[in-house]
Amino acid sequence: MHAEPISIRRYLRPDLTLPFCAGCGCVTVMSSFLRGVRELGYKDLKGFVFCSGIGCSAWIPSPYFAADSIHSTHGRSIPVATGIKLMRPDLNVVVFGGDGDLTGIGLSHLIHAARRNLDIVVVMVNNMIYGMTGGQVAPTTPLGVKTTTTPYGSFERPIDTARLVVTAGASYVARWTTAHGEQLKEALKKAVTTRGFAFV
Repeated sequence: MHAEPISIRRYLRPDLTLPFCAGCGCVTVMSSFLRGVRELGYKDLKGFVFCSGIGCSAWIPSPYFAADSIHSTHGRSIPVATGIKLMRPDLNVVVFGGDGDLTGIGLSHLIHAARRNLDIVVVMVNNMIYGMTGGQVAPTTPLGVKTTTTPYGSFERPIDTARLVVTAGASYVARWTTAHGEQLKEALKKAVTTRGFAFV
Protein backbone atom coordinates (compact mmCIF):
# COMPACT_ATOMS: atom_id res chain seq x y z
CA MET A 1 0.00 0.00 0.00
CA HIS A 2 1.42 3.35 -1.06
CA ALA A 3 0.55 6.65 0.57
CA GLU A 4 -0.72 9.36 -1.73
CA PRO A 5 2.20 11.68 -2.53
CA ILE A 6 1.97 15.00 -0.77
CA SER A 7 1.71 17.82 -3.28
CA ILE A 8 0.92 21.43 -2.48
CA ARG A 9 0.28 22.19 -6.18
CA ARG A 10 -3.48 21.71 -5.77
CA TYR A 11 -3.54 24.78 -3.49
CA LEU A 12 -1.51 27.03 -5.81
CA ARG A 13 -2.57 29.00 -8.87
CA PRO A 14 -1.18 27.45 -12.05
CA ASP A 15 1.47 29.06 -14.21
CA LEU A 16 2.90 31.35 -11.53
CA THR A 17 6.58 31.27 -10.59
CA LEU A 18 7.29 31.81 -6.90
CA PRO A 19 9.31 34.99 -6.27
CA PHE A 20 11.52 33.70 -3.46
CA CYS A 21 15.31 33.53 -3.55
CA ALA A 22 17.03 30.13 -3.47
CA GLY A 23 17.05 28.80 0.07
CA CYS A 24 14.42 31.27 1.29
CA GLY A 25 12.53 30.18 4.40
CA CYS A 26 9.27 31.48 2.93
CA VAL A 27 9.09 28.35 0.74
CA THR A 28 9.35 26.13 3.83
CA VAL A 29 6.66 28.13 5.62
CA MET A 30 4.38 27.95 2.56
CA SER A 31 4.93 24.22 2.16
CA SER A 32 4.46 23.50 5.88
CA PHE A 33 1.21 25.46 5.95
CA LEU A 34 -0.25 23.84 2.83
CA ARG A 35 0.79 20.32 3.88
CA GLY A 36 -0.88 21.00 7.22
CA VAL A 37 -4.07 22.20 5.54
CA ARG A 38 -4.08 19.05 3.44
CA GLU A 39 -3.64 16.86 6.53
CA LEU A 40 -6.55 18.66 8.19
CA GLY A 41 -8.73 17.47 5.31
CA TYR A 42 -9.14 20.67 3.29
CA LYS A 43 -9.35 19.73 -0.39
CA ASP A 44 -9.05 23.39 -1.38
CA LEU A 45 -8.75 26.82 0.22
CA LYS A 46 -12.37 27.98 -0.32
CA GLY A 47 -12.95 28.30 3.43
CA PHE A 48 -9.92 30.55 3.89
CA VAL A 49 -9.09 34.21 3.38
CA PHE A 50 -5.45 35.31 3.54
CA CYS A 51 -4.19 38.76 4.46
CA SER A 52 -0.68 40.08 4.12
CA GLY A 53 1.16 43.35 4.22
CA ILE A 54 4.41 44.35 2.54
CA GLY A 55 7.64 42.37 2.46
CA CYS A 56 8.91 39.02 1.24
CA SER A 57 6.70 37.01 3.62
CA ALA A 58 3.61 38.82 2.34
CA TRP A 59 4.11 37.03 -0.99
CA ILE A 60 3.50 33.62 0.57
CA PRO A 61 -0.28 33.67 0.02
CA SER A 62 -0.87 36.31 -2.62
CA PRO A 63 -1.24 35.84 -5.54
CA TYR A 64 0.06 32.27 -5.32
CA PHE A 65 -2.59 30.54 -3.17
CA ALA A 66 -5.72 29.55 -5.08
CA ALA A 67 -7.80 31.48 -2.58
CA ASP A 68 -9.16 34.88 -1.68
CA SER A 69 -6.38 37.11 -0.43
CA ILE A 70 -5.80 40.77 0.33
CA HIS A 71 -2.52 42.67 0.26
CA SER A 72 -2.79 45.58 2.69
CA THR A 73 -0.46 48.46 3.38
CA HIS A 74 2.64 47.86 5.51
CA GLY A 75 1.73 46.75 9.03
CA ARG A 76 -2.02 46.83 8.49
CA SER A 77 -2.85 43.22 7.61
CA ILE A 78 -4.24 42.42 11.07
CA PRO A 79 -6.89 45.19 11.02
CA VAL A 80 -7.96 43.97 7.56
CA ALA A 81 -8.13 40.39 8.89
CA THR A 82 -10.13 41.63 11.88
CA GLY A 83 -12.72 43.23 9.61
CA ILE A 84 -13.04 40.08 7.52
CA LYS A 85 -13.45 37.86 10.58
CA LEU A 86 -16.09 40.13 12.08
CA MET A 87 -18.09 40.11 8.86
CA ARG A 88 -17.49 36.44 8.00
CA PRO A 89 -16.89 34.46 11.22
CA ASP A 90 -17.34 31.23 9.25
CA LEU A 91 -14.06 31.74 7.38
CA ASN A 92 -10.55 30.75 8.43
CA VAL A 93 -8.69 34.07 8.36
CA VAL A 94 -4.90 33.78 8.18
CA VAL A 95 -2.31 36.57 8.16
CA PHE A 96 1.20 36.07 6.77
CA GLY A 97 3.83 38.69 7.47
CA GLY A 98 7.42 39.36 8.34
CA ASP A 99 8.89 40.65 11.56
CA GLY A 100 9.20 44.17 10.17
CA ASP A 101 5.59 44.12 9.01
CA LEU A 102 4.09 42.64 12.19
CA THR A 103 6.52 43.51 15.01
CA GLY A 104 7.76 46.80 13.62
CA ILE A 105 5.15 48.72 11.64
CA GLY A 106 2.10 46.78 12.89
CA LEU A 107 3.06 45.98 16.50
CA SER A 108 0.10 47.67 18.20
CA HIS A 109 -2.32 45.78 15.93
CA LEU A 110 -0.63 42.49 16.83
CA ILE A 111 -0.82 43.20 20.57
CA HIS A 112 -4.47 44.24 20.52
CA ALA A 113 -5.58 41.35 18.31
CA ALA A 114 -3.94 38.97 20.78
CA ARG A 115 -5.50 40.88 23.70
CA ARG A 116 -8.96 40.58 22.12
CA ASN A 117 -8.19 36.90 21.42
CA LEU A 118 -9.78 37.33 18.00
CA ASP A 119 -10.21 34.05 16.13
CA ILE A 120 -7.53 34.55 13.48
CA VAL A 121 -4.16 32.96 12.74
CA VAL A 122 -1.04 35.12 12.39
CA VAL A 123 2.09 33.56 10.89
CA MET A 124 5.23 35.68 11.29
CA VAL A 125 8.30 34.80 9.23
CA ASN A 126 11.13 36.32 11.25
CA ASN A 127 14.34 36.98 9.32
CA MET A 128 15.35 39.51 12.01
CA ILE A 129 15.84 42.39 9.56
CA TYR A 130 14.01 44.56 7.04
CA GLY A 131 15.18 42.33 4.18
CA MET A 132 13.20 43.61 1.21
CA THR A 133 14.01 47.28 1.70
CA GLY A 134 17.77 47.14 2.12
CA GLY A 135 18.70 45.30 5.30
CA GLN A 136 17.83 47.87 7.96
CA VAL A 137 17.72 47.02 11.66
CA ALA A 138 14.37 45.65 12.83
CA PRO A 139 12.78 45.31 16.29
CA THR A 140 13.78 41.62 16.18
CA THR A 141 17.43 42.11 15.12
CA PRO A 142 19.74 40.43 17.65
CA LEU A 143 21.93 42.62 19.82
CA GLY A 144 25.24 43.45 18.13
CA VAL A 145 24.27 42.42 14.59
CA LYS A 146 25.51 44.80 11.89
CA THR A 147 22.89 46.09 9.45
CA THR A 148 22.80 48.89 6.88
CA THR A 149 21.46 51.25 9.54
CA THR A 150 23.57 49.89 12.44
CA PRO A 151 27.05 49.49 10.90
CA TYR A 152 28.60 49.15 14.38
CA GLY A 153 26.00 46.63 15.50
CA SER A 154 22.45 46.79 16.82
CA PHE A 155 22.47 48.37 20.28
CA GLU A 156 18.89 47.53 21.29
CA ARG A 157 17.60 44.27 22.74
CA PRO A 158 15.26 42.49 20.29
CA ILE A 159 11.56 42.03 21.00
CA ASP A 160 10.59 38.48 21.93
CA THR A 161 7.40 38.55 19.88
CA ALA A 162 6.16 35.12 20.96
CA ARG A 163 6.47 36.01 24.65
CA LEU A 164 4.79 39.37 24.03
CA VAL A 165 1.81 37.73 22.30
CA VAL A 166 1.49 35.18 25.13
CA THR A 167 1.44 38.03 27.65
CA ALA A 168 -1.21 39.84 25.61
CA GLY A 169 -3.54 36.84 25.91
CA ALA A 170 -3.32 34.72 22.76
CA SER A 171 -4.92 31.26 22.87
CA TYR A 172 -2.04 29.56 21.06
CA VAL A 173 1.58 30.58 20.43
CA ALA A 174 4.38 28.47 18.92
CA ARG A 175 7.84 29.21 17.59
CA TRP A 176 9.85 27.03 15.19
CA THR A 177 12.61 27.53 12.66
CA THR A 178 12.48 26.59 9.00
CA ALA A 179 14.90 23.74 9.86
CA HIS A 180 11.97 22.15 11.72
CA GLY A 181 9.50 21.63 8.87
CA GLU A 182 7.48 18.84 10.50
CA GLN A 183 7.18 20.63 13.84
CA LEU A 184 6.27 23.84 12.03
CA LYS A 185 3.57 21.99 10.06
CA GLU A 186 2.09 20.56 13.26
CA ALA A 187 2.14 23.99 14.93
CA LEU A 188 0.35 25.52 11.95
CA LYS A 189 -2.30 22.77 12.06
CA LYS A 190 -2.83 23.49 15.75
CA ALA A 191 -3.07 27.23 14.99
CA VAL A 192 -5.74 26.69 12.32
CA THR A 193 -7.82 24.49 14.63
CA THR A 194 -7.46 26.65 17.76
CA ARG A 195 -10.40 28.84 18.73
CA GLY A 196 -9.08 32.33 19.48
CA PHE A 197 -5.91 34.16 18.49
CA ALA A 198 -3.13 31.87 17.25
CA PHE A 199 0.42 33.02 16.51
CA VAL A 200 3.24 31.03 14.93
